[in-house]
Amino acid sequence: MPVVHTRYVTYTAAGRRRHPGSSAADITAPFDNTVSSSPYTDWAPPTANWTDGDGVVHSANFAFWSVTGSANGAYVSTNPALSVPVGDTPIGVTAWYLPTGGDGIGEPGTYIDAFDVDVGDFFDDDFVSVAPDTDLSFNANEDGLVPTRAPEQITAFAAIGPRLLQSWQLLVVSPAGADSVNGAVLSTAAKSMAVAFAFYQRPRGGSTVPKLDGRVYEAGVRILFGVTADGGGLTDKGPVPPWEPLVRELANAMALAYAGRQGGAETRLAVVSAAAKQLGATAAKLSRAMVEEAKQGL
Repeated sequence: MPVVHTRYVTYTAAGRRRHPGSSAADITAPFDNTVSSSPYTDWAPPTANWTDGDGVVHSANFAFWSVTGSANGAYVSTNPALSVPVGDTPIGVTAWYLPTGGDGIGEPGTYIDAFDVDVGDFFDDDFVSVAPDTDLSFNANEDGLVPTRAPEQITAFAAIGPRLLQSWQLLVVSPAGADSVNGAVLSTAAKSMAVAFAFYQRPRGGSTVPKLDGRVYEAGVRILFGVTADGGGLTDKGPVPPWEPLVRELANAMALAYAGRQGGAETRLAVVSAAAKQLGATAAKLSRAMVEEAKQGL
């Protein structure tokens, strides 16, 4: 009979993105249940209150359930009432909570993070670009915070390795209705405060290689560290030019331009203008890199 491992945790700002530490802190001690029938049911209170070992009282609001190992695979749900189809494998269920109150960032902003549905936890890969203030993209991926001194468009990458974007979840927003989601684009209002997570998952039913233009590419290749570090180098299918990463930058700029077309007139202008600027700068760098690489063969 399968065992269900259950946790109630609070998302910790100290461990978000590339900060040291865990992204989760247990509200109560984890526990196991052996189940003999399907479905397994549980419930998450809308608000959790607890006192830590130092005697400090905490409060947090329910955000979502994360489920792994169910008969239907891994998934997330924002419904506090949980019903999990039971199969033959161990199941993990985690109720994620968001702490209430501010953390003293000193300015309005949107907290963001990326969640791997299959693993049931957050991951640290770059996953967004920001426009029109493209300079915010680095800190958005590094710290998980986008200041909202002015309206911004936060676009989640369609794919990160084998993971595909499933959706944004806007879990907290103040004032109500200030921020919105349209596909891969999270639009923030000036001086809004929000928490939003992008959920990613590998394709089900076989290949873990993302589809491109409706096609699945099954071929694999082993790459050396120099290639992964954007330096060019060898793979077991031949050399990768040192300017190859710039081609990916061009693709990212095109994806940003496409995402911008989904918004209103002002959004389209801001996002497409930022994408065009990125395209121009990257194309210039690519031209120089290609020429330099060609000169090495003379």
